[in-house]
Amino acid sequence: MTDESAPRLNAAATAFHEARMSRERAAGALDWAGWWDAVAGDPVLSGPARRRFEIFGDPRDHGYAAANRDRPTSARWHADALRDQGFSEARQVWCSPSDALMAALR
Repeated sequence: MTDESAPRLNAAATAFHEARMSRERAAGALDWAGWWDAVAGDPVLSGPARRRFEIFGDPRDHGYAAANRDRPTSARWHADALRDQGFSEARQVWCSPSDALMAALR
């Protein structure tokens, strides 16, 4: 998750992630669109993929940067959302510059 109070750290984390993705693609890894193309073309996964596209739209229309814009920027949002769904306690238990892990108890 990004933290709006640390724009230079966010930029460094994004640059690190994008450089890693470039190296992995150069080594033969699929990019986001290629991965979803493979899922959509798989005989077992094509049906669930089609349903996913109907519900959420085609993820191949969005890149890494677009996906990050849709993410809430604080663990507080996630904790509040979990409590709104009936969890009595919720908090961040781990984080990195680009992600976090939440835990919740009913």
